Order: sequence, then C-alpha cells, then structure tokens
Amino acid sequence: MLSFFKKCKIRFKLMLGIHYLNSREFYKAMLKFDEVLLIDPEFKDTFILKGQTNEFLGNYTEAIKYYEFAINFDVNNVLSWKSKARCLFNSGFYEDSQEVLDNGLFYNENNMDLLLTKCDFFEQQENYNDELECVEYILNNVDYEEGLLLKGHVFELQNKSEFAFEIYNILLDLNPNNVVVLNNLANLYYKMDKLTDAINYMGKVVELDPSNPYLFIYAFYLEENGNYEGALKYISKSIKKDDGALDSYYRKGICLEKLGMLIKAKKSYENGLMLCKKFLDSNYLFDGNIYYMISEYLMKLNKREEADDYYNKFLEFGSKVNM
Repeated sequence: MLSFFKKCKIRFKLMLGIHYLNSREFYKAMLKFDEVLLIDPEFKDTFILKGQTNEFLGNYTEAIKYYEFAINFDVNNVLSWKSKARCLFNSGFYEDSQEVLDNGLFYNENNMDLLLTKCDFFEQQENYNDELECVEYILNNVDYEEGLLLKGHVFELQNKSEFAFEIYNILLDLNPNNVVVLNNLANLYYKMDKLTDAINYMGKVVELDPSNPYLFIYAFYLEENGNYEGALKYISKSIKKDDGALDSYYRKGICLEKLGMLIKAKKSYENGLMLCKKFLDSNYLFDGNIYYMISEYLMKLNKREEADDYYNKFLEFGSKVNM
C-alpha cells in the first residue's frame, strides 16, 4: 500500500501533468505522467492520460499501447476501449476499430457509449446500411426512443426525408415536447428550404428549452429569414447563456451590421476575436476550424494580411487532419 506521502506526490505530479496537457506542452506532460508511473507502475489513470497525449501528437501506435495497458487493468474501462478504437479508425484500420468496440461490448454489454461510437464510425465512412443495423440493435435491445431518433437521423443522411418525418412523428406521439425531435424537424424543414416551418418548430424548441445551441439556431433561422431584430434578440440571449460560443459574436455582428449599428458590430467582432484567441491559448483539444473562425473575425475588422495568415493555418491544419 502506498504511503500518504507517495499518494500526495502522485496527486501533485498528476495535476501538473494535466496542467501541461491543457497548455499543449505535451512532452512536459508526458514527463510528469512517467514520474507518476515510477512511483506507482499500476496507476491506471496515468495510462489513459499518456494515451491521450500520444493520440493528440498523432502517435497512434504509442497511444494504443497505453490504452491497452489501461484495458488490461480494467476491462470495464469504456473510455480506453473507445479511445483505442478511435486511434485505429484514425489510422485507417476501420475493421480493426469495429472489432475493438465489439470486444469492449463483450465486457460492457449494451454500453451506449460504445454502440454510439460504432454508429459514428460507420457514419464517417458513409456506411449507412451497417449504421442502420447497429441502430436497429439499439432500438430493439437498449433504448427504443434513442434508437428511433438515430434511425431518423440516418434516414436524413440518406436523403430519405419522408421516412425521417415518419420516425420523428412517432417520437412526437410518444412525447410532444421532445425538444431534440422538434429541433430535428426544424433542421429537416430548413434543409428542404421550408424556412417558415423551420422557424415555427424552432420557436417551439426555445419555448420549451431556452438554452444553447437552440437559441443560436433559432437566431440563425430568423437571420436567414431577414428578421435581424429578432435574430439579434435571440443571439444576445444565446451569448448571455454561454459567452464561450466562438461564432456567436460573429452572427451578432452580422445582425448589427444589417441594422446599421456599425460601431456595435465592430465591438462584437472584437469580442469574438478576443474569445477565439483566448480559447486557442488555453485548450489543447481543438480542430482547425478555430483558425478559420479567427480569420473571419479579422476580415470583418479589415485586418486582411493577418486574416490570410490564419486562413493558411486552417488549410495547413486541415491537410494534417486528412493525411
């Protein structure tokens, strides 16, 4: 059994390692996690953290090794199964990733997180038939309503709108106030260029659940319909609920511009730019879209050269992701 002193050392080094990880100082983070394992070679949380660090660096083989260590210590650790599968999937080993998820489900029967990951991987490959098979299993064996919702979603992806409508209406019969279903119907109408219907359904959603992302989506639909005052009202509510949404200030700026409030629009763009850069400095898990968002804010502020630099970073990041 570890002494109190050693437990304190582990806790301190682990917290320091997580701090470095959050600051994107990956090699410093790895060093601290290694120091934890020197004190306690069986501290399983460290294996997951080392796996995550290697995964972010693109060292998928190393990441898989540490996730396997974590699995060997605890086969019920769903995160490790899921993370190992994700590394394999991102390395192009699609069948192997599904096999890992199946093995995880053997020990964690009907675990929704693993089942949803299976569906997600099929969806990313546009393998909708296998995704539907997985969805049918969820529907019949795990969660009927969640399975129906997923089935409607897959029908949307297959452009089978009539089947999606049928599924969503079944769900509304079960619960007329299901905001997720109402939101999906609004989105379906929007994709069919039926903006009035989309706004009506989204209006019901924000009445039932005035939170994000629903407020943001409703504001966007109103903006698309030329109702800039209404859009400004709801995007402002959205920001009050969550001022961390990186594109909210952009949409607010657009509405203010349309209403002729140019000084306020500029201030909104400045706030959004500041928020994006703050996010970039303090988060290690982000995708290249943050660079694109920064470039958009800079363009609105007439800082074209700097905007081009960030747009090139976005393109470079995207090429790395798609390699």
